[in-house]
Amino acid sequence: MSLRERPFIRALVNVPQPLEIGRDFIARTFFSYGYSTEGYDADEADPPRDLAWLRDAAEDALGSPQSPRGALLEDVLERSLLKPSGKVFFDDKRFVVVEPHVSPDELQRWADLEHDDGNAT
Repeated sequence: MSLRERPFIRALVNVPQPLEIGRDFIARTFFSYGYSTEGYDADEADPPRDLAWLRDAAEDALGSPQSPRGALLEDVLERSLLKPSGKVFFDDKRFVVVEPHVSPDELQRWADLEHDDGNAT
């Protein structure tokens, strides 16, 4: 089952869209926050009660991608939601993924997949 089919996870996670994407840059919203999921895991602060629930639900939803693009997205989501990150924080309502953990190789693979099937998503 995919994350798309799990609306309760989507209700707990916010991945803001970039403000602008250029040939050699991505402009993102600036966020000011105290503790990230990395800090919770390092015992610097008490984690929000929803952190364990979100990780359990996301872990259950990942693992059966329907396409190469889905497999790529699952890899990024796994690193962004399940592992400690300095770029994910809780804003009293939802977990905000400030910057998804995407490698340059994954960006190239995404571009290659998009080029191969002619779809823009």
